[in-house]
This record gives sequence, structure tokens and C-alpha cells, in this order.
Amino acid sequence: MMLPYHGRVTESSKPTVVRVELSLKSMLVVLALTAGAWLLVHLLPALLVLVTAMMVVGVLSPFVAWLEHRTVRHTFAICTVFGIGAAISLTLLTLTVPTVVEQVKTLADKEPEIRETLAVCLERSSLTAALADDLRKVRYAELLQASKLPLLAMSGRVFEIAAYSIAAVFLAF
Repeated sequence: MMLPYHGRVTESSKPTVVRVELSLKSMLVVLALTAGAWLLVHLLPALLVLVTAMMVVGVLSPFVAWLEHRTVRHTFAICTVFGIGAAISLTLLTLTVPTVVEQVKTLADKEPEIRETLAVCLERSSLTAALADDLRKVRYAELLQASKLPLLAMSGRVFEIAAYSIAAVFLAF
């Protein structure tokens, strides 16, 4: 909608028309950038696996070089370094997982006491008193029932991460 103009019409008061013309080169650049972004999004997991493999190689190569300097063949040096790494990882898992499971069991056993203590602390303030009542009314069976599908989806993602990790180790090997 144009507003009425009261006054003298001059050459400078006429609306200026700006024409934008895209060259073939700029259209191709935009197309190439779009295709590159699409490709990056779809190849990101594979790129992350390759980057992780390169990081593993970078971390372990000094140990392999040290063994090779001691007249150990390259293949045997790599196998030795990966074997020692796997043994250390399994030892750490063996030592930590039972402790974590025991602590989770203890926490689950003491949960009613912890929940009541937290509810009493929340009840002291008028701002959080409603939260204390809600905390006392929590029904775990309903929460577990509602969280089955998200947990199932998360377990698939955990499996995917483990598979990518194994692929990165084999690429580094």
C-alpha cells in the first residue's frame, strides 16, 4: 500500500527498483554448500569413527614405536599394545562394576529414608511444600511402566555407540 505523497514529485522521490541477479557461479556455490552440509550430516558417524581411530593410533603409536625399538616386529607390537589395553580395561571393569552395583543396591534399599528426609527438608519452605507432597506420592511402578519405550530406544543407542567404538578400535588396529 502506497501512502499519498503531498508535495512535489522529483526524480529522487520515485521508488528505487533494485534488481538482484544471481550468476550461475553463485547458484552452483550455494548448491555445493547445501550438498556438502547434507553429506556431512549423513556421514558424521563414519567421520567420528575415523577421527576416534586416528586418536587411538596417535595415543598408542609411541608404545608401538618403543616396542619396535626393542626389536619387536610391528604386528606383534600392535597386538601386544592392544592386548595390554584390553587387559587393563577388563581389570578396571571387573573391579568397578561390582562396587557400583552394590552401591546402587544400597541406595535402592535406603531410598524411602532418603526420600522422606528430602520431603521434610522441602516441607520447611512454603515455596517447596507442594514438592514435598508430590515427592511422597511418587509411584515407581507407574514411572517404570512409562519409561519402558524410552529405555528401549536408549538401549539401541548404547548398542550403536558400542558398535562404533569397536569399529574405531579395529580401524586403529
